[in-house]
Amino acid sequence: MSETTERPRGNLDVWAWKIVKGQWMSVFGQEATPYEIEAVCAVARLESNYGWPAQATWAGHHNWGAMQGGAPSGGTCPAGTFPATDSHASGQQYVACEAEHATNEEGARALMSWFAHRPAVSGVLGSGDATRIAQAMHSAGYFEAPVATYAKAIATNAAGIARSFGREPYVRLVAPKVISTIAPIIISAVAIVLGVAVAFSREIKETAADVLR
Repeated sequence: MSETTERPRGNLDVWAWKIVKGQWMSVFGQEATPYEIEAVCAVARLESNYGWPAQATWAGHHNWGAMQGGAPSGGTCPAGTFPATDSHASGQQYVACEAEHATNEEGARALMSWFAHRPAVSGVLGSGDATRIAQAMHSAGYFEAPVATYAKAIATNAAGIARSFGREPYVRLVAPKVISTIAPIIISAVAIVLGVAVAFSREIKETAADVLR
């Protein structure tokens, strides 16, 4: 597949999916599942609209993950980066030096490589669970926002991608597994209560029998 530098004219989600799928083997050394592709695309869509956000300063830099490449020194960003406005979790804005890449495919590979070099993160990409993905990314220092906020954003973008393909999303907000966690406790408690009730009932019957003798 040849490298591209221009913004595509068609559907960005479909275009990005093909790029991530096509570049996956070169980064991870194995075929990707639809869950993994959608997870990476959802992050790229959320962070920079696949390197083509509305801000004109981003055009042509092919930064898929809003990944930084240094800090400004004397008001100038180092080679291989470009200045852009970013913000902390508090909402305070600052000037960041975002990494730039020569092609769309190179930008995709850079984001995918970030995942690949962090097994705790890449290991949950195929889970389909936006919360697990966000939690792993947050623990690895990818973003500052609350995990729940970022997880919801991942799921929202995954849903947008799914709509472009006319299907249901692979990546969703998965409800906490409270039931599966407390189920054994509930079952044990019920068993104890039933056991006590049976024993009590037996004792009453035996007492009644003794009275009738």
